[in-house]
Amino acid sequence: MFACYHTHTARCHHAEGTDEEYVKVAIAEGVRVLGFSDHAPMPYPNGYESYYKMRLDELGEYCESVLSLREKYAGQIEIRLGLETEYYPELFEASLDVWRRYPIEYLILGQHWVDGETCELPDPSSFGGKDGTRVTKYVDRVIEAMRTGRITYVAHPDLINYTGDDEKFFRGEMGRLICESMRLGMPLEYNLLGQSGRRSYPNPVFWEEAGKLGATAILGCDAHTPDRVAKRCEIAEAEEFLRRCGVRITDRVELINPFK
Repeated sequence: MFACYHTHTARCHHAEGTDEEYVKVAIAEGVRVLGFSDHAPMPYPNGYESYYKMRLDELGEYCESVLSLREKYAGQIEIRLGLETEYYPELFEASLDVWRRYPIEYLILGQHWVDGETCELPDPSSFGGKDGTRVTKYVDRVIEAMRTGRITYVAHPDLINYTGDDEKFFRGEMGRLICESMRLGMPLEYNLLGQSGRRSYPNPVFWEEAGKLGATAILGCDAHTPDRVAKRCEIAEAEEFLRRCGVRITDRVELINPFK
């Protein structure tokens, strides 16, 4: 694996290990570029704090730690500083105003919720169900996020777990997402954490459709513990699966500055 752009830290409150441990494993596995992209803090209304993201008061220390490791391991590995964000239209501009105070280099989109997660906006997780309207809302939200021009790529785009029986509908909705990513020249992440955990994603139907349409995938470790960085057996399994689906694979991306 040349580059791994999807790496978390313990600051998201559901990952483990020190930042330096992730770097050391990446170097040992031959990774050339390691991007930290922990769950982005947002200025939620009414003092709400997310249970699975960094807090706003942790962002400065996160940046300092990653930049310190970049300096310490210069010449051994290239380290990049990013965030994994949701796209909530009502919070996005305010969030950008916070993040631009720091040397953040890129954003990846990880849309875990359709409408929001705060107490004021109760919303079942985007992990889905039989309701096709949630699939449509999910795809609309991801496309809207991609069109902001601030997202480098979409993490686990097939996260939503549609359990209905209308495969034609599901393929059509996922096809909308895939086609827009292609129009924008944006790769879609094949998520290795989902693969290793045998989650509902990576979704074979999604990636079959991606292959038919000619999409490009990038492998994302989604590492929440240091040992999850660039596991060679999992990379080989993912590459073989994507080849069977006819999906092209890229091992690096051009990072999009989210503040231009």
